[in-house]
Amino acid sequence: MENCIQSKKEAKSWAKEKINCLTNCDKEALLLISGILLYWAEGARREKEVEFTNTDPKMIKLMMEFFRKILEVPESKFKILVRISENGNIEKAEDFWLKITGLKKENPRTPELLKSNPNSKTLQKHPYGMCRIVINNVSLLRKMLALIQEFSEKFAPVAQ
Repeated sequence: MENCIQSKKEAKSWAKEKINCLTNCDKEALLLISGILLYWAEGARREKEVEFTNTDPKMIKLMMEFFRKILEVPESKFKILVRISENGNIEKAEDFWLKITGLKKENPRTPELLKSNPNSKTLQKHPYGMCRIVINNVSLLRKMLALIQEFSEKFAPVAQ
């Protein structure tokens, strides 16, 4: 048990040192890289919309900052959709995600209710469900996909 505690302390110290190195970096460059990687991993590739879905409020907040500051998405273009168990509190979930995103009441779309398994612990783990950020803009989607392509070609090339 003591080895585990020591190992966690060492990992935290190591991580803190690595992250502290980033404090001198260009914040906009870090936001750009973060947004590209998060969308590459978690974003939807639909025909006309930019969509990002997650349960982590910090991730949603970071993506909203990326969309606002890097892609310069106007507030009127944002919509959110809450995906939550049919047994969840929809109003409370929408209020939570509106607060996290900084959006107004008129921004939510009709929530998506998920069938709940009686044995599932999902609602306990994620009482506010998932937040899906939706931006209906095909040119923005093209920009997002181009960012991912350029980034991957530069930093993750696949040998032919």
